Amino acid sequence: MDNYKSIQSNKNIFDFLKRPKDNTIDDYQVDILCNAISFLLNDFQNQLFFEEEEEEEWHTNIVLNHIHDVYLVLSSNNPKVIQFALNNDIVNILCQLFICANSFNESYNFLKCLNSLTSLTSDTEILNVIMERFFSMNGDQISDEDEISYMVLLLNTLKILVNSFNEKNPEFFDENFFIHLGNFFQIDGEIDNSILLLIDSFYLTAIEIPDPLIKLTANIFGQSDIQSCFGCCSVLFSISKKVPNAFEESFIFDTFFKMFNYGIDLCRALLIQSIINLPPDLCHNYINMSIVGCVADCLNRLAGVNRFYESKVEGSLELASINFLNFVLSNMSEFAIQTFFSSTEESYDNFESIIGCLENALFAFKKELCKTFVLFINGLIKLSDQELYNQIVLKKKFPNQFSQCVSLIFELGDTEISDNLLNILFSFLSDAQTKSIDSLFIGVLESDGIFNQINDNTELDQNKVHVLINMFGQSINSKMND
Repeated sequence: MDNYKSIQSNKNIFDFLKRPKDNTIDDYQVDILCNAISFLLNDFQNQLFFEEEEEEEWHTNIVLNHIHDVYLVLSSNNPKVIQFALNNDIVNILCQLFICANSFNESYNFLKCLNSLTSLTSDTEILNVIMERFFSMNGDQISDEDEISYMVLLLNTLKILVNSFNEKNPEFFDENFFIHLGNFFQIDGEIDNSILLLIDSFYLTAIEIPDPLIKLTANIFGQSDIQSCFGCCSVLFSISKKVPNAFEESFIFDTFFKMFNYGIDLCRALLIQSIINLPPDLCHNYINMSIVGCVADCLNRLAGVNRFYESKVEGSLELASINFLNFVLSNMSEFAIQTFFSSTEESYDNFESIIGCLENALFAFKKELCKTFVLFINGLIKLSDQELYNQIVLKKKFPNQFSQCVSLIFELGDTEISDNLLNILFSFLSDAQTKSIDSLFIGVLESDGIFNQINDNTELDQNKVHVLINMFGQSINSKMND
């Protein structure tokens, strides 16, 4: 039983794993650790050839107790450990042990080890054994928490493999694979989310989207509920980037609004970002009162006292809504003005909300809303619908709102934003003669504050500044003469 003594003497090698994480593993410990891994894994491999019952028993009771420690070492991301694993055929050893595991616990722990090495090798060996295990399983086998955790880990390992192999070797994932994958949906929420993450990876990595994947997606979307909302929204976002025309499909449209109507901000942000990725004509089909109301609510909420941290801006529903509004103004300006700015309801006065945002929100939001204002004015200039134009600019509040926006944007002190605004005001005034905008200029052109802000900003194009101020003066004189 020399091997037994050898194993016992090596047990203390793993004791340092239980130390606080801030303790550094020095080179000497890594060398010892790597030797221990080699010894243990080779010893595991040798047990496959033992025939005596006594030998099998001590391997089960002693050696396999350390496999979890081996997993901790392999997943430590220590470069020396990783290099050692790749140089010493540990992947091959683990694959053999995984296939030949005698119990659920053995299989689970070996799977954890394989998972920790999956992203480090492009060898198909891990893929082959994982696929073999995947096809050997069925939903009836999954009944308790351990089996659910096993399936989640298997699916997560497959996800890593998809990222490595799907683009180069899509033949590994055929129709049978997608049909079998669908059999595990709605067994458990964790498994459902892992399946959706796996599907998401297929869309992100595939050069061409296979029909079986689309069929599986449609089936899963049809069965999904609020528990799998975020996973579905992530898949929709990936589809919008890779195959935007898929949003013409009725099952995509139905799923989009089913998920949107659950009212989860993080999910709504993903969905709104998804339709920004679509061609404008297709995006237009998704703009209904639910979307319009959501954008208005976000602007209204953001106009209040700011409760955002800078780290929370990216990915927020508020930022997604502003970006969406800018996208629609850029690509469908007349439709955008009609839809988002012509409402007579006080609760949906988006212009008033934008002013509140420019006063209270974080700079990250203000910068995007400056674009909104510039795009809005640019769209207003180009409006072909004179009635709509008058409906907006002849509102009693509009001149003052316009003036406030101009003033607040110049107050930001951002040269690029100020220059963009100067250009759009220049264009607006140049076009003024063709529009019925007298009431607008009463509020805006006579504002000393705006004159002073433009005059005092030495970083602006001074030639344009002088021309603009002269145009202001001419407009006022014309008004007085009238």
